[in-house]
Amino acid sequence: MDGDSAASVLVVDDDPVSLMMLAHVTRRAGYDVAEATSVASALELLEARSFDLVISDYVMPEASGLDLLEALPDSNVPFVLLTGVVESDDLHDERVAGVAAYLTKPFASAALNELLEELLGNSA
Repeated sequence: MDGDSAASVLVVDDDPVSLMMLAHVTRRAGYDVAEATSVASALELLEARSFDLVISDYVMPEASGLDLLEALPDSNVPFVLLTGVVESDDLHDERVAGVAAYLTKPFASAALNELLEELLGNSA
């Protein structure tokens, strides 16, 4: 990646407040952000362009974050699962092996910034 372009991040969450916070913190950290409110809209964005990172809520009405992970066109893109589920029993799904990191709701801006830095490097 050259110094002129910011890494691109797709954030997916059906909760408007959570989506707004995710997008805001990620933009402030210097990344190019696209937003989706469902797995279907996220897949449309992923067909149109590529992203350097995907952050998705786990529990959404029509399909879960793990469904999105399974449907990713590029399996090399780091995938962060955002969850309010703390019990690991709820994440006994073979697809979790593809998750690069977890972020638990409610998340602190600093925790999200550290995760972005770790997975993408400093874009700003």
